[in-house]
Amino acid sequence: MKKQEVLDKVVDRITGGQGEQNRDRIPGFSEVEVDPGFNRIVLRWNGELPGSVQGVLQDLPKGVSVQVVRLPHFPHRNSLSVNRVPLERQSDGNDS
Repeated sequence: MKKQEVLDKVVDRITGGQGEQNRDRIPGFSEVEVDPGFNRIVLRWNGELPGSVQGVLQDLPKGVSVQVVRLPHFPHRNSLSVNRVPLERQSDGNDS
């Protein structure tokens, strides 16, 4: 499977299969960037990550990394991007 396809499947799991046009309906979701060159996803999220997303980050395919950029949670402003705190989670294939 190509890197792009693997990354797209991870994004589908993170977004619950919501298409790009419906992702603004996901509470806290702001933006996702897929970078197959580095086998990485950058996820921008307002507020705390839900358990379902945390579960996906704990079960990444080997070699895939996800950088989470947490944004302050303002329900009325999903696109606010002040005080970013980057977090990184990478699977080395030895996660159990």
